[in-house]
Amino acid sequence: MMYDQKRLHPVAVLVKIAKAIKEIMVTNIFLFVTNIGNIRSFLLIGTILALVLTIISSVLNWLKFTYRIEENEFRVEQGVF
Repeated sequence: MMYDQKRLHPVAVLVKIAKAIKEIMVTNIFLFVTNIGNIRSFLLIGTILALVLTIISSVLNWLKFTYRIEENEFRVEQGVF
């Protein structure tokens, strides 16, 4: 018996983005408080770039992650290649 390929629920993308935002904010707070080498001027640009890359990465990972049941086996396919 074989089933069609399925994807995770689209909310999985939002969960991954939320986790990444939390990690980015922790790093930003640390850099802002310590003010290592006047890094505050680059903090906004770096944060925006990190958020954009996180969103793109999360959507691509969601698109490339599929699963199905095939001959009593659970098959997962993921990754770009």
